Amino acid sequence: MQALGGSNSAYSLLDQHALNPTFKTDWKSLEDFTKRLKTDHGVFTLCDIVLNHTSGDSAWIREQPEATYNCANSPHLRPACILDRAVMRLSRDIGGGMFVAKGIPKGEVSTEAHLQAARGILESHYLPKLKLEELFMVDVEATSRAFEKKLRDAVSPHNGQLIAGDGKQEKCLKVIQDPGTTMDNLLIPRKVTQFRFHIQITVG
Repeated sequence: MQALGGSNSAYSLLDQHALNPTFKTDWKSLEDFTKRLKTDHGVFTLCDIVLNHTSGDSAWIREQPEATYNCANSPHLRPACILDRAVMRLSRDIGGGMFVAKGIPKGEVSTEAHLQAARGILESHYLPKLKLEELFMVDVEATSRAFEKKLRDAVSPHNGQLIAGDGKQEKCLKVIQDPGTTMDNLLIPRKVTQFRFHIQITVG
């Protein structure tokens, strides 16, 4: 019932406090209608609110963009964001008639055949360029060397205890994830596993 955003999707509300003008009604009329449903037909009406279903062009989001999921406050969504941009680019290219020769009419995806052709183009033409797998990979050699150095610097040669930079004994070695990565674990070289320690992964 609420006003919709630019996409005109019921999952993308422009204003949770405004009615969709398509229904040409007002709050009082809506209230009377729901009362009649209950009294005349025994139908109880309820309306939930899902704040995640807010349009990007709503006044609320424009005024408080930090309220949304984005690549800055939710770095784990970066692969999804990149993929979303690729799908948007595919849509624009279909709209421009780029894939008519591949069986997709200009600006139209209306049949299963069109959809499967678009899927094939996405997988063969767009996804390889994104190299999404690199977002889930780590430079094993460089990371192993850095991790081994951390161990050498932290472990006492006398009793094998982990020592912090200030000389105090620590119970665990914290590995803080870089906000720009998606890995939450490190590969431990076999030659340094002789030390017994607990790795605490702290997502930054």
